[in-house]
Parts: sequence; C-alpha cells; structure tokens
Amino acid sequence: MPSAPLSPLPPPRSPGPVRKVAVDPSSGIVFACIDMRLPAALNGTHPHGVPQDDPTGCYLLNVVVREDVRGQGLGRGIMQVAMMRAVQVWGARRLYTHVEADNEVAFRLYHSCGFQQHSADSKYEAATKLGQTVLLWAPAEAAPATL
Repeated sequence: MPSAPLSPLPPPRSPGPVRKVAVDPSSGIVFACIDMRLPAALNGTHPHGVPQDDPTGCYLLNVVVREDVRGQGLGRGIMQVAMMRAVQVWGARRLYTHVEADNEVAFRLYHSCGFQQHSADSKYEAATKLGQTVLLWAPAEAAPATL
C-alpha cells in the first residue's frame, strides 16, 4: 500500500465543505480525497444531505481514490480519518452519505465503516434501480477512536 499521510487541517471557520487528502509525500501525488460538510450545531448552517431534524450530523461526500491504487485500503482509511475528525473535533453524533444503489464497491466500503440505510421510505426502497441514490448513516460510535 502506498504511504499516504493525510494533511492536517485546522478547524474550519466557514460553512463550506472541508477536504481531507491522502498524498504521497515523496512525489506529491494525490491518492485519495474526501469532502465533509460540518454539523449545523457547529456553524449554524445546515449541511445539504443531512436530515433537517439533525443538528449534529456531518455529511461525507466525494470519496475518490485513484484507479491505480484502489483495493489497497485507501478508501477505508480516508473514510475512517474523516469520521474520526467529524466526531472528535466537530462533535458530530451521526454521519451521513449518499451512494448510488448500483455501486456495490461503494456500498461495501460504507457498510464496512459502520454505515447502514437511513430510511425505508418508498424513495429508498427501490434501491436496485439504476441511478437510485440511497441515504446512509452511521452513529458516532462507528468512528474509530484512533488509527
């Protein structure tokens, strides 16, 4: 697996997304990244993707891993770092993400990180339809305490 330390980021001061990036320190090549939307309780702006009744939910999105390094644990690693930061630094009590229903690789990744389907509403029941997105959630306890 490539060595890919994550760049430290100071606590954000704006409601915009925050990005974590895994970079090869010797070449500067970006291997993976993830964006995070802060909980409303932290900055007063409700993050798109989090149910309206959840002021402490953090939304994780845009998980990307370079094709030539997939299957080496970088996706899970960057998810775990993002989850840990959301819970330990920002006080998130729940984590959310969306996934396309036919993206089995992403479903396996999210489930391995403790995510489960959020709703059994009819708009999520037809999860096998092409292009259907499913809202997933994980409790704060699913975030690792350390890496």
